[in-house]
Amino acid sequence: MIYLSPPYASEEEKKALLHAADSGWIAPVGPQLDRWEKELSDWTGRHVVLLNSGTAAIHLALILAGVKRDDTVLVASHTCNASVNPILYLGAKPHFIDCEQETWNMDPELLEDTIRELRESDTPIAAIIGVDIYGTPAHWNRLGEIAENWSIPLIQDSAEAMGGVFGDQPVGVQAEFGVWSFNGNKIISTSGGGALICDTEERAEQARKLATQAKERTDYYWHTQVGYTYRMSNLLAGFGHAQWENLSSRMDARVKHFERYRSFFQSKGIRVEYSINPNARPNRWLSAFYLPEVDVQRLIEFLAHRDIEARRFWKPMHQQPIYQGFEANLNGCSDRLFEHGICLPCGAGNTDEQIDEVLVALDAYFNASS
Repeated sequence: MIYLSPPYASEEEKKALLHAADSGWIAPVGPQLDRWEKELSDWTGRHVVLLNSGTAAIHLALILAGVKRDDTVLVASHTCNASVNPILYLGAKPHFIDCEQETWNMDPELLEDTIRELRESDTPIAAIIGVDIYGTPAHWNRLGEIAENWSIPLIQDSAEAMGGVFGDQPVGVQAEFGVWSFNGNKIISTSGGGALICDTEERAEQARKLATQAKERTDYYWHTQVGYTYRMSNLLAGFGHAQWENLSSRMDARVKHFERYRSFFQSKGIRVEYSINPNARPNRWLSAFYLPEVDVQRLIEFLAHRDIEARRFWKPMHQQPIYQGFEANLNGCSDRLFEHGICLPCGAGNTDEQIDEVLVALDAYFNASS
């Protein structure tokens, strides 16, 4: 089976995991965790807290932003539900904002129109969550300007985008809070894991406290607020650090796969679109293509018969049963993308020979369809 984005670990990375285990630091703290946090903080120029998931990072970001029960949080509709569920953890209400056609991320103009409407109706807006979908950065210059003008905390869900660049900065540092994911299918995988990027040391320390059951600095267990078991383990930090040292090669492999697919579609004369941002360099976490004249479900089924995994785009959050009843400001973009979007195998662990097989299968499909 050729998987969409299979986890990949080199011998070097396996040795790093064993080294962390041999050190005796099995608990969710230790030298490997401290070292990777420091190196990520130096790399970003921010304060990075390693956690057990990107979802946990969003949850803590919302708490630090001051989100409370019944508050409204504006969030992208074209995303994974992990961007949205932490809003419900706090008893707040998601309000979905559609995407724009260039980056497939939150539409800045639609966002500002929504804020204006809500403010006129005296609806409290506690935060904004933008997303870097499939590894392509959103228009953070414009989103940041809007958030600042309206004095609303901005959270950057870059779960899929680590390694990408916006302007001359790593993706994840363009807002007050940033998020990366190290889930099994991400560009770096610690099986489960994530990171919260904070703009101040004070916020990072508060996040660490909340992520370790909110224990006060005493020589006994003393708690004044609700905390969580959200820290990344030292073992997984050692494993992830070894992968991070090879981030460029992992990203290069995905970009290479993406370019092969893009060239194929163009050579066949197939109408194709893909996300771009002129101010950024995406990591191409997924090889995601919008094929407006193709029945993508039929294509996915054809590939499955050849043991090739392909997937539809994220189904918009405003269409999900669990979020029915929440408000949404829409322009139809995410609905169109879902109807004709496809993600093709593209992981760093996918070999050139496997991509060859996928291209042969695609060629057979489109030759039979023509």
